[in-house]
Amino acid sequence: MKKATISLIFLIASSLTFTNQLLNPKHQSGSYIINNDVDTNNPAKWSPYPSKAGPQRPVTIDTTEADKIRNEIKNKIESLVKNDNDKRDIENALEIDSTDNLNKLKKAKEYADILFEDYDNNIHYLRNISFQLDNDDFVYFINRKKSIDQKIDTLSKTANHALDGVSLAVAMANLPTVSSEYNHNISASYGTYAGSHSFALGLSGHIANDRLSYKLSGAVNTKGNLAFGVGVGVNLGKKNQSNKELLDRIEKLENLVKQLQNK
Repeated sequence: MKKATISLIFLIASSLTFTNQLLNPKHQSGSYIINNDVDTNNPAKWSPYPSKAGPQRPVTIDTTEADKIRNEIKNKIESLVKNDNDKRDIENALEIDSTDNLNKLKKAKEYADILFEDYDNNIHYLRNISFQLDNDDFVYFINRKKSIDQKIDTLSKTANHALDGVSLAVAMANLPTVSSEYNHNISASYGTYAGSHSFALGLSGHIANDRLSYKLSGAVNTKGNLAFGVGVGVNLGKKNQSNKELLDRIEKLENLVKQLQNK
């Protein structure tokens, strides 16, 4: 009796389940669809699994990054551009208010960064060319100008070093050298040229019975540049008598004459 009762209950439950599925086909096992009708205002009616049956959520464009780039450009324009007409022309040229295209906005930011690297000078040149996102002449022009400016800066630094070197040479050239009557000499000198000032020290002398002569010198300028020089000379041929030796001989002869006269 119990078995018959259980079988009857199971049969009734199965019949009810089958009938419910026939009457409500939308409620299927394993499906998360609540309603086949698309209601964009009610997220609960969208299937969380696009692979399942039912409408898929449409792809929306996230404008957060676009707005961020747009705001960065506008803030830079507002802080650096003083002329209202220039502000308007730059914003129109960069198309920052007329597009949400990320690629265009990124290119606009690239152009803005290049422009504002040296805005006061670049803006004068930009007025003479077509400043548009689709005109690569702008980037070419700015890059060429930047390259030329870098070369001019390098040449300027080289010229300044050369001018500093002139003052060093002037100071070292004016170091006095040892005279023939002495063996050694220590000297100092000063030189200036084109705003650069230099100080020099030198040592010179004769050795080996005046057969060898030497000179050493060093200088420093107010820019901190150093210069050093050394020279050695060898005296050849017959040694000429110095004036002192001649005077000594004359003095001896005069003394001898006086002695003879006194006798």
